[in-house]
Amino acid sequence: MTQIVDQRSIVSVDPGSRGLAFAFFERGTLLDWGTRRRDGDELALLDQLLDRCNAEVLVLEDPDAPRSERRPRIRRLLRLMARHAAERGITVQSVSRYEVRQAWTARGRTRKHAVAADIGAMFPEIEPLVPRLRKAYNAEQARADIFDAVSLVLHAFPVQALLAPEREVAA
Repeated sequence: MTQIVDQRSIVSVDPGSRGLAFAFFERGTLLDWGTRRRDGDELALLDQLLDRCNAEVLVLEDPDAPRSERRPRIRRLLRLMARHAAERGITVQSVSRYEVRQAWTARGRTRKHAVAADIGAMFPEIEPLVPRLRKAYNAEQARADIFDAVSLVLHAFPVQALLAPEREVAA
């Protein structure tokens, strides 16, 4: 089991063509995750997430980072989301997707499936959502975006591994 060291209420959002994937951490624990879609009204959807989670920090991909591969529409959306959250008084943490990939590569994880499997091992509550290894001719599963949102938080904040409760008793 893994926790984020930062105890604030943190929401990470990864927008894409399938909607907004999100992960919500509070007091260091992953409490909620999923994807939501409302075409053309992503800011209202973001507001709902931020209100429901009572977020203090919003983690987003940095659209202006070097080597960003996002399309112009998503880059604009990321900038709008960051500005909108800042206007609401929420701290915005931008993370370079390239740096996230480089950090996972340094750990020997070069494929999204391997990253998702590692994240699933760190957070057993989302382990059943780890997408199966995909073939080149299959589309990526929508739930893979949830792991992208979690990876942004893991890169932005330090983590600590905790012993499972049954192991603490035995120790």
